[in-house]
Amino acid sequence: MYYASDVLQQVGYIGLFREQGITVAVMDGIIDSRFLSFMEMQDKAVHFVRIDSELDKVLRAEEEAEDDEALISVFRSVVPEKVTLKQEVMKSTKTPALITLAEEKRRLAEILRQYGNTIPGISAPEDEVTLSLNMNCPLIARIATLAKDEKSGEKAKALAKQVYMIAVISQRSFTQEE
Repeated sequence: MYYASDVLQQVGYIGLFREQGITVAVMDGIIDSRFLSFMEMQDKAVHFVRIDSELDKVLRAEEEAEDDEALISVFRSVVPEKVTLKQEVMKSTKTPALITLAEEKRRLAEILRQYGNTIPGISAPEDEVTLSLNMNCPLIARIATLAKDEKSGEKAKALAKQVYMIAVISQRSFTQEE
């Protein structure tokens, strides 16, 4: 079952799921995360997944994305090192990129926040996100074309940075450094 924890912050993700005809439960209360865990413990067949946790197969198209090293190189130059880059073919052509955090890592981050991030030897998992580039989006195709042209390298980097920043703001608020 898919759920959203913040309708305003996850509106883009909710739209993607609605396009596929999938209902998303809104679980935005203080007690909801504990309720979800309780339900999963009671029935092993029940599994809740936050809509921004991983790029689910319901959002991906059937075909596989071809690796485009020039495109990856451009994005690698504008995103933080901790961000994993992936090329995906999504069903929607409207969304150029999505940032996701694995469900397990997100839940670990919630536990760490409860304990004041003071568990020794465990780093903040929020930094370990994946930027999935939608190879089915015309904007990503345009950046890929620009990335292959030496004269348009700076334009490709500027567009890639904008795509990344839009993906970030659809996931969370900007940090001071951003």
